[in-house]
Order: sequence, then C-alpha cells, then structure tokens
Amino acid sequence: MDRLGRNPFTPDFDVPPPVLAGRERELSVLSHMTAELDAGISVRTVVLYGPRGNGKTALLNSSKLYKPKGTNIRIVQTLAQALRSSKDLASVLLGQKETSKAATSKLGGSLKLFDVGVSAERESLGTQTSPSVEAVVQELSRRKRIKSPTLLMLDEAHDLDREVGRMAFAIASRMKAKKIPFGLLLAGTPGIRRRLGEFDIFFDERAQLVRVSRLDDEATRKALFEPFESAGCSVVLESDMVCEVLDWTQNYPYFIQELGSMLFNAAKTQGDNQLTGDLLATVKREFDLTTEQMYGNRIDEIVRKGLIRQAVAIAEGCQKGAGSISRKDLYDSVESWSDTRSPEDVLDELVEFGYIWVSDDSNQRYEAGIPSLMSNILSKRQELPL
Repeated sequence: MDRLGRNPFTPDFDVPPPVLAGRERELSVLSHMTAELDAGISVRTVVLYGPRGNGKTALLNSSKLYKPKGTNIRIVQTLAQALRSSKDLASVLLGQKETSKAATSKLGGSLKLFDVGVSAERESLGTQTSPSVEAVVQELSRRKRIKSPTLLMLDEAHDLDREVGRMAFAIASRMKAKKIPFGLLLAGTPGIRRRLGEFDIFFDERAQLVRVSRLDDEATRKALFEPFESAGCSVVLESDMVCEVLDWTQNYPYFIQELGSMLFNAAKTQGDNQLTGDLLATVKREFDLTTEQMYGNRIDEIVRKGLIRQAVAIAEGCQKGAGSISRKDLYDSVESWSDTRSPEDVLDELVEFGYIWVSDDSNQRYEAGIPSLMSNILSKRQELPL
C-alpha cells in the first residue's frame, strides 16, 4: 500500500538500519569520543570488532556518531583497502585531490572523504613521495588552530596495509603527545586484533576495544517491528509467532534487515496495513533461500581456504557443547585436522574469517560467528570435500 512509503530496511552492510536497537553501549563509546574531540581533547583509539553482518559499518555511518550537534569535528572516513601507501593516508587526512586513483578504482570509487562543519582545503604535499609522520602532524596542528579537530575512521581495518597502519598509529600517538585533538576509529572483523598488533604490540592496552555482537531478543524485536509501526503498519502476531520470527533471524543484524525488507515489500504489494502470520508465511521461502545462499557463499570461502575439515570438527564440538566450545576442546578439534598448519594458525584464520569468535570477554569459550553456519555445514557433511 502506498501510504507505507519507502522501504526503511537496509539489507546492506554499509547502511544504518532504521532502528539502531541494542547498541547503547557502543553508541555511548562513540558519542563520548566525539564529545571529547569537540572539547579539544585528543582521544584514545577505538576499535569496533565482530563477525561480518553484525553492524559495525552501520555504527560508523550512524548519524548518532556525530554528537554533539553542531560539532566542528572534521570526520574523514574511508575503507582501509583504499589506502595503499602512506601518501594515500596523508592525502586523505589533508584533503588532497591526489589520493590514489588505483586504490579508489579498485573499490569501485568507494573511497570517500567528507567533513562535518568544515570544508577541506586542497593543499599540496609538495614533492614528497612518502610524507613523514611529523610533516602530517605539523600540518594537522596548523589546521587545528584555524579549523577543527580531526577524526579518522577506517572501515574493514582487518585488511589495513602495514605501512599505512604504522603511520596512522604514529600520527595518533604524536597528536596525543602534542595535546592536539585527533581521534582514530577503526572497525573490522575479529582478525583486526592480530592485524593491528603487527603495527603496535601494545595496541590492546592503548586502544579501547568494543565487541559488536549479535543482538538480544528485545533489541531484535525493536529492530524488526518498530519500523513497521512507525510506517503505520501494526504488528498483529501472537507471542509464540513473535518468538518464532526472532528464531528465524537468530538475532543477527544482517538477517533482521533482510527479513524486514522482505516483509515490508510483501505488505506493500498486498496492500496490508498489518503484519500478520499470513504475511510471514508468504516470505518464509524467500528468506530461507537468501540465508541458504549466504551459507553457501561462506562454505565456499572455507573450502577455498583449505579449512573445511577443521570447520566440520569445530561444528561437531560446538554441537556437543550446546552452541559453544571451550578453548581446550577447540584446540583438540582443530589439532586432529591441522595438516601442516599449527592449530594456532588454523584458529587464527577461522577467527579472522568470522567462523568462530570468543563468546565473552573471558576468552575461555568460543561460539559461532555466523548464525547456523555450523549446523548448515554439518547438514551437508556428506557433500563436502573432506
């Protein structure tokens, strides 16, 4: 029906959802970061990390990040893969036109620079092919006196180039030492921790690490149903049906947006102003096909990495452990299939991929990073190249 308007759901890794539910802790960290910068304070580096599809990029792109209102903070955002050299980093930070064209075209033009409250000056780095950290810091220091603090946001930072990463950390350190307001905000899959440790072995102590996990049931309920209610489509579901729908999504932000988008489109097509059990039935097959396609893509990746036997062994261990597995049992499972790779290397790869990750801050138990992928793998065990 036309009065429902545009579909508010965004099953895309780069777009904030219509309701950013269950992220109060993460948003509090980000809001505090920008408030400190706005007050002229150089802040601690913040790292958002978690499996793919949990909403890390959505948090970066959320308008709530740019608090307080009317801030003069200059926000520079790009994908880490777009920065292939220290010159690229300096160019982006200083607002140059000469940012690597190769890096930009490689990502389909996804490199972006935007400022909040200021317009970037286009100044030259001169003839330097690799600008020094001090040269960039001096320029940012000069600009601070006439402009505003800078917040550098790097997404997909688990793929950050070593040279670029070392320079970014060094700039952040020098700016803090000189008491110049500058912030570094990074987001990536769980493999980001090992990657950043290659640039700064003390980064775990110096940075604020923020886990981005799946939502709880209440947050999932808000994220899925509130956009319908805001659009004038009432939710008419029995409590057992609500629980069933939450089980479909497995509290996974990506699945929530996929299901919400399908339901909203179905409501418009059928002219419904109510979200009912009948409407759910019309999209169930489409939703199942979408999730199955995602599982297939992930399994193909695991096979290409040569880790499918280890993945099956871990899935079997998690199944015995009611959805999670202890660190010891995890090592035992992997060791039996490690081939020429050490169990540590295998686990590092599977954590970086997002197949598993620590279920809490104790680091003693692991759970599936991508919902139901393990059970999907076990159901196809006979078909896999083990």
